[in-house]
Amino acid sequence: TADLGKKLTYTNITITTTSDVTKLRLTVDGKAVTYSAKTSNVTYTDNGDGTATWVIGYRFTKAGNYEILVESRGSSWEGCSSKTVATTIYNTAAELASAKS
Repeated sequence: TADLGKKLTYTNITITTTSDVTKLRLTVDGKAVTYSAKTSNVTYTDNGDGTATWVIGYRFTKAGNYEILVESRGSSWEGCSSKTVATTIYNTAAELASAKS
C-alpha cells in the first residue's frame, strides 16, 4: 500500500513479503530505486511467521497520481515477484487534509 501524501515530504509505502526477500525495487515515473532492510529510510520487521513488513519513506517531488511498481527478490531479480500500487500526491497540506476527510 502507499499512503496519500504531500509533495516534498516522505510518504510511507508499506510492503509485505516473505522473510527470505533481501531487496525491493520501486519504480516511480520510470526511475527505479533499490532498497535493502538496512537502507536508512526503510523500517524492516520480521513478523516471525515467514513474512516481513517493509515500510519505505519515499519522497515525491511533484503532485499528481502515481503508479508504483514494487519488485521483490531473494538472490536474483530474475523471476522476481512484482505488484503495482497507486497513490495521489498533493501540492499542499490543506489539499492532503481535504482528501483524507
